[in-house]
Amino acid sequence: MNGKRTICFLALLAAQGGSVVYAAQNMPEHCSKPKAAPLVQEATYRGLEAAAALIRKGRFDAAIEHLQRLTRSGSDYEKALAFFNLGFAQAGQKNLKGQQQAFEQALGLKALPQEQQEQLQYNLAQIYIVDGQYQQGIRTMEAYIKDSCHPVGAEAYLFLAQAYAQLKHYRQALAALERGMAKVPKVTDEMLQLHLALNYELKNYAACAETLLQLLDRHPQKPDYWQQLAGLYYEMKQDVAWAAVQKLEHRQGMLTKPAEIKALYGAYMVIGAPLKAGLVLDEAMGKHALPADEKNLEALANAWINARERRRAEGALKRLVAMSSSGEYAYRLGAMYGDEERWQEAVRFLEQALAKGGLKSPGQGWLRLAVARLNLDDREKALQAMRQAAHHRDSQATAREWLRFLDQQSAS
Repeated sequence: MNGKRTICFLALLAAQGGSVVYAAQNMPEHCSKPKAAPLVQEATYRGLEAAAALIRKGRFDAAIEHLQRLTRSGSDYEKALAFFNLGFAQAGQKNLKGQQQAFEQALGLKALPQEQQEQLQYNLAQIYIVDGQYQQGIRTMEAYIKDSCHPVGAEAYLFLAQAYAQLKHYRQALAALERGMAKVPKVTDEMLQLHLALNYELKNYAACAETLLQLLDRHPQKPDYWQQLAGLYYEMKQDVAWAAVQKLEHRQGMLTKPAEIKALYGAYMVIGAPLKAGLVLDEAMGKHALPADEKNLEALANAWINARERRRAEGALKRLVAMSSSGEYAYRLGAMYGDEERWQEAVRFLEQALAKGGLKSPGQGWLRLAVARLNLDDREKALQAMRQAAHHRDSQATAREWLRFLDQQSAS
């Protein structure tokens, strides 16, 4: 062979074995006539073989020294082979910068056959991205995808998407990712999670919800996905869907934290299901998952009142009256009794409310007390309460009407 051999470049690197079939369609023009690998000198061939053997044995220092000598002489093709192998030897020492420099020099010679040149370009793009050189990584990976004569794998698009995402170029990242997703028989969780993150950054909440439903189909017991889905429906103001997701979480025992239970209560209240809201809080306080404090008992009372569960509302309000220094809860209880024409009880709690003070509308307290007294035929105390009501702006007009009416009754 006249001292020269045709060398299959990838054969020297066990990790890079295998061949790729040329794409049948949509190939760049330069792919139409792939060139055979050039010949190399016998000495270079033997040197590359020896270096490959050293790499396989893990003797990376010796391989690097050997390959560096080979880069100083021979044809551009022979130098490119030496630099490429040098890059893998540097990788064996975890020298990313050294690997990058060797691959750059090999690529810059533009002497390798198309398949090897593409593999090198792809590897170099990965190195840039892993090393945080995102702009350079994007340029190199885009060039690889554009010029490749072979099918581009999904991994290339995933690397490209991650690089764009690091630069906050979310639309480009999403486009690259979706091209990669289209190339695999089954999309991985990693791809779905990145798809979710990118759509969230772009405020594509409907797309986020679809992605989360795919993740939940695979991992129905993962609370984080349920919580994210509920949050998305809340952002989209889809209250019924928001409540439904939280209901499913609750059924699976995923809502255990106080904030989560309160969020479910809030969802039920928003969609007009106060009875369910009350049952959630009542159960949680019964199991000590929520403290039966003033704030939670007030929420419970509101749920029962809105659900027209009078007896349950009465129980909650009585507990609030006993624990609170404010008269507001006694007023609400007295007003409820007045609406039910339970006048004795109305008087009792309205007087307690006015004595405690702190009412939002004290005039209404006096006015309701006056009406309750009148219905108990206690005219004198009713008039006293009505005169008090007349001193407050929120009840002044009504109280004065009542006083004129009562005066007329007395005069007739």
